[in-house]
Amino acid sequence: MKMTPASGNVDNSFDRYRELLLSANKTQNLVSRRSVDRLPELIAESLTPLSWGLARLDSPLLDVGSGGGLPGFPLKLARSDLAVTLLDSNRKKTLFLRRAAAALRLSGVEVVWSRIEDFAALPDRREAFRTITARGVGQSGLLLDCAATLLGRGGELIIWSGELEMTLTADSFEGPVSLPVAPGLALLRWVRK
Repeated sequence: MKMTPASGNVDNSFDRYRELLLSANKTQNLVSRRSVDRLPELIAESLTPLSWGLARLDSPLLDVGSGGGLPGFPLKLARSDLAVTLLDSNRKKTLFLRRAAAALRLSGVEVVWSRIEDFAALPDRREAFRTITARGVGQSGLLLDCAATLLGRGGELIIWSGELEMTLTADSFEGPVSLPVAPGLALLRWVRK
């Protein structure tokens, strides 16, 4: 993955991340077989908010349902200034995320093994984030409810969704605003009131 001509270290980090993910995926299901074949494309799609003028991607960022680290790791690799929390309810996936963060020598990355509703119930996490990202997570209504607790006012929720016309609304949010990314895929952005 080429970011810019002057980004040799970033290129190496993306290559290393891809190698780590592919190697670990042989023994545990971090991403689907279909996703393995599309990994460079998925990483590029993870970076779409960086070029979307509407998205701010303020720190700290919470990536919900991180799985194999998409979109959290690509965003962190491209924006080293981001403090990123990777959240997943699958213990084996969080163990991979911890190993990958250490292998990539990433600072400012926290990995949490928890369901989002349990995580949102923790008092020290209330309004603790400026950005929440999620890709491929079910129960979008639950995600919006929890995001209303986890995001500070003015914070943004960005979802990669196959439902281009997602009609979820919540009293706590403005939006969504959408950006088509690829056939059948869009970024949806809500802002916490």
